[in-house]
Amino acid sequence: MPGGNENRIRVVFNLPMNGDRQENAVNHVIEYLKQQRSKKIGIDGFTHSEIYPPVFQGYWWDTEPPLSDDSPKLVEDNLVLFVVDYLKPNAQIHFNLFGEIQKLKSEIAAIYGRFADAEQEVWVVSFGIARQR
Repeated sequence: MPGGNENRIRVVFNLPMNGDRQENAVNHVIEYLKQQRSKKIGIDGFTHSEIYPPVFQGYWWDTEPPLSDDSPKLVEDNLVLFVVDYLKPNAQIHFNLFGEIQKLKSEIAAIYGRFADAEQEVWVVSFGIARQR
């Protein structure tokens, strides 16, 4: 078994799944991710939690528009969690990593705009990881 580690960038995002339209949007995001391998942008797989029924719930305070008493409304979302690992660009792998992550975020927003309701914000976070070989 080879030693060492493989440096990657892990991208994590949660997508709301609160009904048929958002389930359709989640499935379109999955199809989009499946197409990314052929683009040679460092994705060789991804993971997502169960779609139906979604197993995660998230809460956030909606401040737009504020309620009459100026207190934010607590919103509850059923969520599907996604994890995508990108290889770090190197001499053999050339792509703009953070540009690709921004494209992913933009595509998610566009998919939700087409197939469900547009989201106020889609949080996509990335951080470095080292996979042990």
